[in-house]
Amino acid sequence: MSAEELTRARTVLGLSPGELAAEIGLTEPVVRAWEDGSLRIPQHYAIQIVWRAAVAERQAALASSGLPECAWVTRWMDSAPPLGAGAQREHLDALRRHAAVCPHCTARARFVEQNFPPMPDLPIPPTVRALRTAGGALKRLPVWLRVTVIGAMAVGVLTILRIAGLAIGGEGPSPVNALGLLIGAIIIGAYQGAVGGITYSIVRDPLRKIGRLGDYLTGILCVWAYLLASVLPLQLLPDRPEFAHPDQAPALALGGALVGVIIGHLWFRHR
Repeated sequence: MSAEELTRARTVLGLSPGELAAEIGLTEPVVRAWEDGSLRIPQHYAIQIVWRAAVAERQAALASSGLPECAWVTRWMDSAPPLGAGAQREHLDALRRHAAVCPHCTARARFVEQNFPPMPDLPIPPTVRALRTAGGALKRLPVWLRVTVIGAMAVGVLTILRIAGLAIGGEGPSPVNALGLLIGAIIIGAYQGAVGGITYSIVRDPLRKIGRLGDYLTGILCVWAYLLASVLPLQLLPDRPEFAHPDQAPALALGGALVGVIIGHLWFRHR
């Protein structure tokens, strides 16, 4: 953001340098230094100011357009947002549903689209933006590959935490061994995730046809496949099999079924 762009945005907002500084949590000399070019404007402040100026610009244009405001939207904006993520999502969905059919809302939206470019990026923290970008990239992958990546990441993070805990206790591995453990954990996590994801891709559509029961069966089969992928390679090791006695297998199967039912109820049921 250049100094001239900042000055223009501040003018659109109708704020003095001191008022803008107060609203974004800084001091007036900092904003004045941005405007005279002696201090670089950090990107996260620039994104915030540009977005706010774009909103103010569109609001001013709508106010002078002569288009009537929507009484329903006015009441919606004056109402207190509900508590809880689900209630808040429904609150926003109600606004979207109304705006899609309301003639006043569609006319105002058409006016903005015809007279302004698309809105700039939302002023969200860089970490959240990175997570949203990563989430969008994951959604574009096939299900089995998506779960493979998630499995690799999850096991990798757990391994890093485990290595850090050992290091704090003075028993941490050498850097070379730690890197080897991390790479091995990522490969194992990717393999386990791929097995679970491929199982999901195979069984989900047929089981979806039987309703709620299919959700639970999908969860159970995915967890069982994940457990088998975890246990069978260890069973092949002659010196330390995962189950020295076969009678331990039913307990593992029962525990996996319970976890699968929970996953089917909390996750697959809402898909």
